[in-house]
Amino acid sequence: MPLWAIPGAELLLVGAIVLLYLQDGLLLLRPNEAVLMRNGRGHWRAGFGARLWKLADKEPHLANPFLPHRPVYRLAWPMHASKVHLAAQTGAKAMPLQVNAALGWLAPFAWLSWVLLLAVIPAALMARLGLGVLLWVLALLYLNIAAGLLATWLWRERLGLSSGLGSGLAPRRFALLAFECLACAPYSINLVRRVAWAQPQGEDFVAAAGRLLAPAQLALAHRECLARIDEQLDAVPEGSELAQALQAGRLRFELLAAAEPD
Repeated sequence: MPLWAIPGAELLLVGAIVLLYLQDGLLLLRPNEAVLMRNGRGHWRAGFGARLWKLADKEPHLANPFLPHRPVYRLAWPMHASKVHLAAQTGAKAMPLQVNAALGWLAPFAWLSWVLLLAVIPAALMARLGLGVLLWVLALLYLNIAAGLLATWLWRERLGLSSGLGSGLAPRRFALLAFECLACAPYSINLVRRVAWAQPQGEDFVAAAGRLLAPAQLALAHRECLARIDEQLDAVPEGSELAQALQAGRLRFELLAAAEPD
């Protein structure tokens, strides 16, 4: 029995494609993690997870499903005072966060996967254009995925993956990336983001935010960090060593807030 002869099968398949794509773009952030993104005008903004709605004690953050070509950088920030000094010591040696221009070379592959999976295939299924048309679309889709993966491997040095995919573990990590994209085609839409996530980042969120965000955005990010420290303080015994470290870490953000212009 052909797929389009099964009542509701098209909707189920389209729904599965959309859900798999969204699931792959869902980041589960720890309380001391946030994301940084740059828009089309070159302005950066910060993103946090849903603090009041957690999954496995982590905060969900959904990357914009309509902008698959824009990388999202996941960065940690020091919540405890004991880690603040270490971050300050290593900050000068850390590689500053910046968008690798070579990621733009992968954007066409991500966008073509987006169009084929979220527009062309659903339209072909709903219009019942037949198995032949669907097979041609699938062939184009997998040709695009294979080309994107090949480009990722060939450009791994320019993509800044010399210590990630380009390290001694390169074959294993690249094989995993290729398997996931080929076995679950909706994952290939996030090719740009997946490569960005694989790039090593030496700068923590607070340092990068202080350098990249506009004053209003930076003040908002600091308030979000303070809210998460307060949440952790509520969960630990008062006066404990951990509570004292958190209080000292909180003071850091209060000082940063005091230094911000009104």
